[in-house]
Amino acid sequence: MKKINHILEITFSIGAALVILGAYGKIIHASWGGFMLSVGMITEVLLFLASGLILIFHKPVTPTYTAVEINELQHNIASLNKTLSVIKVDGSNLQYEFASLSENLSEANKLLSGIRKAVRG
Repeated sequence: MKKINHILEITFSIGAALVILGAYGKIIHASWGGFMLSVGMITEVLLFLASGLILIFHKPVTPTYTAVEINELQHNIASLNKTLSVIKVDGSNLQYEFASLSENLSEANKLLSGIRKAVRG
């Protein structure tokens, strides 16, 4: 599916370039402008049709998470909330609290990155 999406993206770009070139040709009243505009527009129509058909027939993948991943995420979020609740702007612990916040955010980011990799498969 990734390869098909990549091919569609490339073809969309080529079709758009043909449309722009055709529009330019029409603006300068070139004899080929109408032809290029028609080719580009037909290309785009076919691509939109193909994209729609792919969406109709392709069953989307619903991400699933293991209980361990969910528990780790909940733990990291709870740690982050705890850290955020004790930050005081007037205290000397501010630097420590921001370091702790940064560490918790880093852990949550690593976990979410792992989940994202697992979902993309």
